[in-house]
Amino acid sequence: MLILKMIDKIMNYTRYFNSLSQKAIKTTIILTISFTLFNFSAFSEEILTNAVLISHPPSWLTENRVNRVAEHIQNDLEWDIRKVKVIWYNIQETFQNFHHFDASVLAVSRKSDNSIHIGPRVISSNFDSVFGHELVHIILFQKYKDALEAIEATKEYSKELHSIKTIGSLIYKVFEKSKRDKKFDLPKLNYKQY
Repeated sequence: MLILKMIDKIMNYTRYFNSLSQKAIKTTIILTISFTLFNFSAFSEEILTNAVLISHPPSWLTENRVNRVAEHIQNDLEWDIRKVKVIWYNIQETFQNFHHFDASVLAVSRKSDNSIHIGPRVISSNFDSVFGHELVHIILFQKYKDALEAIEATKEYSKELHSIKTIGSLIYKVFEKSKRDKKFDLPKLNYKQY
C-alpha cells in the first residue's frame, strides 16, 4: 500500500516534467522507490550504537533514546559497554520459554553470549528503567567477572552472575555463606532497633 501511494505521488509529480523521456521518468521512479525502501527497512530492522545492536526494535524506539539510557548507565558505573546484542520478543510465551522464569519477568541478560532479551511487556513508558537495569547486569558481567572469580568469597557466585539481581544481593549471599561456614548466628533486629 505504501509503495502504491508513493508511485501515485511520483506519477503526479512527473506530469510536470513532460520534457523528460519516459525512460528517465521510470529510472527516477525506480531509484526513488529503491532508496526509500532501503532506508525504511534499514531503520526498522535494527538500531546500532556503540553499546548495542537491537534487531527488530519497536517503532517507538529510537537510536537517540537507546544512547541516552546506555550513556547514563555507562557514566554512573564508569564502564564502556562492549557491544551487546539485544533481542526483542513479540510473543510472551516465546519469551518465557527462553528464560524459564515466571511471567513477571520483563527482560533478562545472559552472560554466556553477552545478550539482553526483552519481552513484549516492555513498552515506551517502562523501557528506560528496564533497559537500564539490564545494562547494569551486562556491566557487572563484563567489568567484575574476573575480579569476582579472583576473590575467594565471591568465586562461586561469579559463575552465576546472571541470577544475582543486585550488588547488595551478592554481598548478602557472601555474608550468609560466611555465617554458615563459621557457624555463628546473628539475631534479627526488631523494627524499633533497626
